Amino acid sequence: MKISGLQILWLIFSMQIGMILLRLTQAIAQSKQDAWISVLLAGVAGIGITYVSAKVSVLYPNQTFIEFTQTILGKWLGKIVIITYFFQWYTGSAVIIRRSSDFLHLALFHRTPVLILIASMLLLVLYALYEGGIEGIARCSEVIGPLIFITLIFIFCLSLNNLDWHMLLPVFTDSGWKDIMKGSLSPTSLLAETFMLVMLIAFMNEPKKGPSQAIWGVGIAFGFVFIATLFVIMTFGPNLSGRMMYAFYDVVRFISMMEFIQNVDVIIIVVWMTSFFIKLSLYVFICCYGTAQFFRIQNWRALIWVVIPIVLFLAMLPANELFGIEYNQKYLIPFVLPVNFIFIPLLLWFVGAIRKNKEKEGEHA
Repeated sequence: MKISGLQILWLIFSMQIGMILLRLTQAIAQSKQDAWISVLLAGVAGIGITYVSAKVSVLYPNQTFIEFTQTILGKWLGKIVIITYFFQWYTGSAVIIRRSSDFLHLALFHRTPVLILIASMLLLVLYALYEGGIEGIARCSEVIGPLIFITLIFIFCLSLNNLDWHMLLPVFTDSGWKDIMKGSLSPTSLLAETFMLVMLIAFMNEPKKGPSQAIWGVGIAFGFVFIATLFVIMTFGPNLSGRMMYAFYDVVRFISMMEFIQNVDVIIIVVWMTSFFIKLSLYVFICCYGTAQFFRIQNWRALIWVVIPIVLFLAMLPANELFGIEYNQKYLIPFVLPVNFIFIPLLLWFVGAIRKNKEKEGEHA
């Protein structure tokens, strides 16, 4: 299984854009009309985390995160670190499928049980992974990514006549730096999910191209999120936007041009679902392949039949237990963001670079 640099770009862009657009409300509710500043800070942080993750992976381009973590930190400490990521990846897979199914249930399939929607998506992911693996997902992203790109530009153009620039004013009056920083945490935690690069670089034809292509991917996704945040605020104002469940979806539903172009919300639903599919497929692949490497199982595809039922079970837990705002506020932001996305990658980069330098000195000695 091999993937190209361009596929990495579209993988990162496709998996990022859907969930962040779905959860713009949290940043707006916290920092009001200054939410665009929060998103700007989140973009810078996301690009930084992506860069560190890619540089760590390039130190050992032929090894995945499961392997080079144990190479850098040692067998036992490495395994302890890896287990914290397994918890994040397994619960993250369940959160993705549950939130996407809840949205689809609310938007289109009101009478369809959520279980049916979840099971349908997981069966599609199962087929994609079993038949194509990471290479199949990467090829899907090469088709889906550009379509999402073009569709969002189309949506932005249709929304221009609904914008009121005065909604962005005044700046810093209703929120200070403290609120702006708090508002940046939610989008940062999502943009930082590009840390999964540590499991993808090893599959690249040219690993050295990984960092630049990944940064382009997260940069393009951040650009669209930044524009979407401005459009939401300028359409509904900061107070109303902060109370909406799916603010950007309502922006699309609000589109009406010449009483002819209307009801284009189905388009954004398709965009979201394709983005969720790529993201969920990546998460499940990482769970399967990583678990297989951790337990030294040769056939990683055999783990699909174990991982999918686990994700289905977690996804069917009561929504307020795992999938509400508590997941972000009590787990993703206070623990995963500072530890899994910032501290451990920096530690691995620092220790790994020292080990590499010592190995080079030993070779020249």
